[in-house]
Amino acid sequence: MKTGHKDFALESYKQIRSEVSALLVRIENLFRYALLVSASVFAWVLTQAFGTTSSNPAMPCLKLPSDVLKLAWWIPLTFVAVSGLMALVTHIRVMQMGRFLRRCEKTLGDPRLSWEMFLARKCPIFTVGTIAAWALMLWATYHAATVGMGFMDLCMCQTKG
Repeated sequence: MKTGHKDFALESYKQIRSEVSALLVRIENLFRYALLVSASVFAWVLTQAFGTTSSNPAMPCLKLPSDVLKLAWWIPLTFVAVSGLMALVTHIRVMQMGRFLRRCEKTLGDPRLSWEMFLARKCPIFTVGTIAAWALMLWATYHAATVGMGFMDLCMCQTKG
């Protein structure tokens, strides 16, 4: 390989490795934001949606319109699903880049010292763990939304203003 071509390939390799690192940070941030948004919305709904009346403090009542609450309970699940889809698309891009980096490493250096070749023989524990975490968060937000919707059905009244 000519020196100019090798320099170009090496610089390309470095840039793609840098982009892969940024994309992995994006996946972590998407998970973190999905968790924070879900917790924040559920906390807001729980604190703002339910109350009691002065005439019967034992009877739970809705403080917000039920149509609004029915939508609010599903915001976290929707956000988690969309964030998970974005993380999946990002992961697919990282895998494509990894295949290209593997080719670069074979061409530019000793394949025995290639990080991508080393990882190719390992169990994808990071991917499996990430998928499990996203699946758990999807299930948890779905379960919380259905429980919240069920609790709304127990409320016998709607408080005024």
